Amino acid sequence: MRIGSFSLLSWGKGNDAYTRTPRGFRIDPRFEYNKKSEKWQVIEGHERDIFETTAPLNTVISRFADMFSGGRFVHKRMNGTADGEIIDDSEIVTLLENPNPLQSGEEWLKELVINYFVFGNNVILPRRIAGTPYLINNLPWNQIEIKTTGKRWEQSKIKGIIEEYRVKYDIGTDDIFKGDEVIHLRRSGGKSAIIGESVLNQLHMEISNTRGAMGFRNVNINEHGALGAWVNKATDSIGSRAMGTEEQLKIEKQLTKTHGIHDGQARLKLIPNHVEWESTAFPIKESMLFEEVDANKRAMIDAVGFNENMFSKPNGSKFDNLNAGIRSGYENAIFPFANNVCQKLKNGLLLPNNEWLELEYSHLPIFKENEKEKAETSKVKAEAYKSFIDAGIDPTEARMLSGIDG
Repeated sequence: MRIGSFSLLSWGKGNDAYTRTPRGFRIDPRFEYNKKSEKWQVIEGHERDIFETTAPLNTVISRFADMFSGGRFVHKRMNGTADGEIIDDSEIVTLLENPNPLQSGEEWLKELVINYFVFGNNVILPRRIAGTPYLINNLPWNQIEIKTTGKRWEQSKIKGIIEEYRVKYDIGTDDIFKGDEVIHLRRSGGKSAIIGESVLNQLHMEISNTRGAMGFRNVNINEHGALGAWVNKATDSIGSRAMGTEEQLKIEKQLTKTHGIHDGQARLKLIPNHVEWESTAFPIKESMLFEEVDANKRAMIDAVGFNENMFSKPNGSKFDNLNAGIRSGYENAIFPFANNVCQKLKNGLLLPNNEWLELEYSHLPIFKENEKEKAETSKVKAEAYKSFIDAGIDPTEARMLSGIDG
């Protein structure tokens, strides 16, 4: 996606893999700055670099990944009730908890989330000989090419729409998988039903402004030059009188070495010249760069379905607001996303029609606290109900007065 002429959305390419910072900067292991570099003015193809080097964006998406990956898979089947029955010792759950030799189940889910938001797509590859898969991996989206059949509207199966997924490598033979061999999670909102859209596209201005503001602060801190100068204000009958070199060096030494607030320095010095301090530092506060970054981060938070009470604020967050914000984040963002992922896995892992998967979060402390509050409230209501009954009040009225439903 091209960003017009907004030059702040430019990233240095430089000479090594460490160069992933705003235009005009280059950070390598020696921490050198301000090296000239090729600039990028597109998001597509650079999503990973943008995500890794834009702190507010990284914080929001990583928080989503951390919260989502805390769920526990449950395999269920229909038994005539709304909740169904749990299938104990499920091979599917064992696979999802130990998907491949390199990743735990939690790490695999985190990678899934990051790919989904950063690239707008995550392609899951289950491998099976027969029956339950023995291995499951996320494929590298930035190396995938999709070949379609050219048909769509009359097709009832994915293999009639997508012919193959090709994973391309710089060296060696490409891997090719049929359209129905993989499970493709797409972030909706894009121009295509086949390929999802990165959340970075809708946030391109916020990302640009954030990187520009943070980059400007970085320049001001590291490349500001002199903070200010003592300027000669002495005059004579003609006007301003230039200070001699010897006199200038003497005053400079006094003001920077022999006099100051540190040990061994004199606190006071009388100078026989009229000099005044003039600051040359850029007024960062007046530029409202911090406010700009905060405003952009709020847009990033909204884009994933979270709310700002879940994140740190300059003035801090009240505990109640923080907990309410986290619960809201689960209810409005994590749970719907988990349902979508589980539905995709059910279809892709070929579960029977009467079976399904759930990601369960009731074991987390924040929900246990909620259950404790409910239990305490129920206890108070029960005690109130008993008091009303002992006082001779009709049971129906006693239930209404004590707040007991039913």
